[in-house]
Amino acid sequence: MEVPVADTAKLLAESHSIIYNEPEENITLNSIHYLLTQMNTKLTNIEHKNDSLEARLTAIECKMTSIHEMQSSLNTVKSQVEQLDEDVKCVKKDVQSLETNMNSLGNVFDSVKETVDSNKRNITDCQKITQQCTQAQRTAEDKMTAELRTVREESERLQSSVTDLKARSMRENLVFAGIPEDNREDTEAVLQEFLQRKYKLDYEIPFERVHRMGKWNEFNEHPRKIIAKFTYFKDREFIRTRAAQKLRGSRVWVNEQFPPEIEEKRKKLYPIMRQAKKDNKRTKLVRDTLYIDGEEYIPTSESANGRDPPARSKPSTASSNRSNPQTKRDRQPQKRQRQQSTPDREF
Repeated sequence: MEVPVADTAKLLAESHSIIYNEPEENITLNSIHYLLTQMNTKLTNIEHKNDSLEARLTAIECKMTSIHEMQSSLNTVKSQVEQLDEDVKCVKKDVQSLETNMNSLGNVFDSVKETVDSNKRNITDCQKITQQCTQAQRTAEDKMTAELRTVREESERLQSSVTDLKARSMRENLVFAGIPEDNREDTEAVLQEFLQRKYKLDYEIPFERVHRMGKWNEFNEHPRKIIAKFTYFKDREFIRTRAAQKLRGSRVWVNEQFPPEIEEKRKKLYPIMRQAKKDNKRTKLVRDTLYIDGEEYIPTSESANGRDPPARSKPSTASSNRSNPQTKRDRQPQKRQRQQSTPDREF
């Protein structure tokens, strides 16, 4: 509790008057005791007030300490705020830079979009051009295919014509295999002597040409074949048709001559013809066409691979002519193009 300043001054004035103003006879022990008591009371009150002041000062010091701490915290906060302010300024700068960059990126995106749109248009144009080129290419390919087909057909036709011409040029030829030879021989004289001896001829058959195939080699195991071109087809057929009878046991073979294209086809037909003969069927090989019992044999893919499939055939011209009465000229079968030889036979 606070002591009023007026009471303290009053006490001091009374003590002063007692000590200095009163006469000595009036100064008693009671007054002094009273004065001391009053002073003690005042001092006690002052002590209590001092204690209260000290407590208050202590509280004030605590509060001041808190205030200092708060001030320190405020300083820290201020520093942080200043740092935040700097950071915010930096962020603002970064945001501005980012906005600038975004604007630049926007421009880039716009440019890229324009480029993409342009590329899309170019791609669309290219696709159209590609489709046109593809269509043109297909048209050209179809045209080329048709032309190649035509050329191939023409080539096959020409090849067939050439083969036919070769076969016709060999129509009067026969091939004699197995006649002994000598390096200094006259081949035509050797053939004339052989035919007169085997066929019992009393005249010489006229030939266009007679020669052996290939070059002479003294180490050949077998004599070279003789190719003879007859002047007359009748003489050629006379020799060919009687060869089986006249040359039996002589190890000499007589065959027709055909171009290699026809010979290759005939070689594939020989096994079929032999098998048909074993089955007691009538066979006839004309150039590269085999007739079995009057029907044309048509090779299949299996026969090309070396197997003997069932023969597919079609009626011959002669049999069909018998079933359809026509004029004499129409009933005559058309002559087939002459082609190559008969199979080798040993008579």
